[in-house]
Amino acid sequence: MAGLKWYIDRWKAMDKVERKERLRQQLRRWKDWWTVPDFRLNAVSLEPKPDSFPHLPPSEQAPDELKNALRFDSDRILSGSWTVFKEITLKVDHHPLWQKDYLADVDLKTIRSSTHLNHRKLPDGADVKMIWEINRWTHLARLAQEAYILNDRWTMKTAIRRVYHWAKQNPLLTGYNWTSALEGGLRLINYCWIDALTRATASKTILGDISEEVDTSLSKLGRMVLPAHVWFVWRYKSFGSSANNHLLGELAGLICALSRWPQLERWAAPLDEIQTLWEAEVLKQFAPDGGNCEQALNYHLFSFELCWQSYLALKQGGRTVSPEVYERLQRAADFFVITQTRREPWDYGDSDDAFVTPFWERENQIAQEWVRWMESADNTTLIKYWLGDPPPMSENGKPSCDDQGNGWLYFPDTGIATCWQGIWMGRWDLSPLGYLRTAAHGHLDALHFSLWYREFAFLVDPGTGAYYGDAAARRYLASWEAHNGPHLKGTSYPARKGPFLWGEIHEKPTFRKESDLCMEGTLKLPNGTMTRRIIMIPIENTWKIEDVYTPDAEGSDIPPLETCWQFAPECRIERISERVFKVIRSEGAVITLTVGDDWEEIDCFIPESIGEFHNATEDMRGLCAPSFRTLRRGPRLVLTGKAAQTHTLYIKGE
Repeated sequence: MAGLKWYIDRWKAMDKVERKERLRQQLRRWKDWWTVPDFRLNAVSLEPKPDSFPHLPPSEQAPDELKNALRFDSDRILSGSWTVFKEITLKVDHHPLWQKDYLADVDLKTIRSSTHLNHRKLPDGADVKMIWEINRWTHLARLAQEAYILNDRWTMKTAIRRVYHWAKQNPLLTGYNWTSALEGGLRLINYCWIDALTRATASKTILGDISEEVDTSLSKLGRMVLPAHVWFVWRYKSFGSSANNHLLGELAGLICALSRWPQLERWAAPLDEIQTLWEAEVLKQFAPDGGNCEQALNYHLFSFELCWQSYLALKQGGRTVSPEVYERLQRAADFFVITQTRREPWDYGDSDDAFVTPFWERENQIAQEWVRWMESADNTTLIKYWLGDPPPMSENGKPSCDDQGNGWLYFPDTGIATCWQGIWMGRWDLSPLGYLRTAAHGHLDALHFSLWYREFAFLVDPGTGAYYGDAAARRYLASWEAHNGPHLKGTSYPARKGPFLWGEIHEKPTFRKESDLCMEGTLKLPNGTMTRRIIMIPIENTWKIEDVYTPDAEGSDIPPLETCWQFAPECRIERISERVFKVIRSEGAVITLTVGDDWEEIDCFIPESIGEFHNATEDMRGLCAPSFRTLRRGPRLVLTGKAAQTHTLYIKGE
């Protein structure tokens, strides 16, 4: 019944146009269940268009860092050690079980039609994201990179064979790998790279030119893979309240594939039409100030990479992109550089650690490497080797944020403020709940404040956890109680109705500069207004944070004001006195927190262990997720006081 209620609430969140299209799509699913297209009929030649996407850099110019990284990664992949979501290592079979959640050790192989599978509810703690992640062909693209750079014929053939094995084990519209058009779009992008890299490897005279043999194999493989994927992605592309980064990924996959193989248009639509849809989505999903409207920072990077690969595919195919779209991508890069930290990234919002294609050196440093690439064309990065120069700064030479002084920068459309002040970096969330009517990837993080000192994370966003595999952790990590923002104790507004679905949407918080040192943010709630003031005092190396709730009408039944301060798991907290706490990182960075007398209750939680685990217990205290599907515990302070009073916290660096 809980599942049924979610579908009812989801249906209510749709407008009439989307409801009609959902019904049409369901009819398509029933039709396709009975009549799966046979792409062998009227087969066309699928030779890639000359000089099409992707343009490969000369292998002899590959930096040593890339060669070393590829040797290391290919050895691990070939031995069955596959890393996903930055830091989770899976032991994958030599012939991978493509429908298995290797983390939960649950094999969900089925020959049932994907139109009849519910990927949102899997047995025994399995999460479809863990299945999809090894099916995006990123690991196979990494093998193809190693083959091209290091002239490795064996790895080249292994990459081709693994794609062939996938195609044989995953016939069209069968099993969990055909339940999401986004996954098909990502496979199309990575197949473009696999095809280009293996063809280029085969043609090298140092190996003895075997290009004719490999071209024949790839042409056969392409006929098995490409028409089905292009047809599926176009036919089941996202729409309505689901048109978030999924639609960007689906259109990106089609653009990349059709730019390389124009013959595939017969199973989708003309590239002109797809480009028009894509350009409209870029302008919808990235705000004028460059921030991503989903309010999830890693999905900002994920969406940017999708868009940048689409831009390169169009450009390398001789097409032009509208100046407005190109400028929006410039601003998106500026936004990420300003809002992401360099050493210890902690994202905000509801997102996994997805990426598209492995252009980086180290998987656990993906965000940092993208920041270095975006910062300047002068920075040497492996991403630059594969993709060339980043987009330059926006036309006027300044990012599209408001400089408030004292290190504060505010993005008015996205609602994110940052303060780069000496050896401090603060990030303040004053954003809408999320994107579109369902605010799918939003968290109750309005007025949340994260803080880094000497490049080390101290106060952090709690993260996401898992989408489906651990519902209890997901609920907690999306709640007010887990975030470093003020809220009324025991209340939850808006109400979360399940994965990717919220009830009412709260108003966008307001931001104003109260003085040169003081910034104020307010959040309008149904019966009052929550206010947070953040004062950065450089001369004292101190932050002063004031929280207060102002009810619309006086009354005695107002719940207490509560604020949780969640510390990174690496932090160690010591209680110096009743109201003074010292927070220490083993690397030597130390901050001191002094709780104002106006707070009546102070609850200090110190975890017994900070080790990793993948499923939550009943005790959610200190729970946080530094990466997707990895949970840890960190220290936390929970402060409680009377709602209508101003409450103060001081944070001083040592």
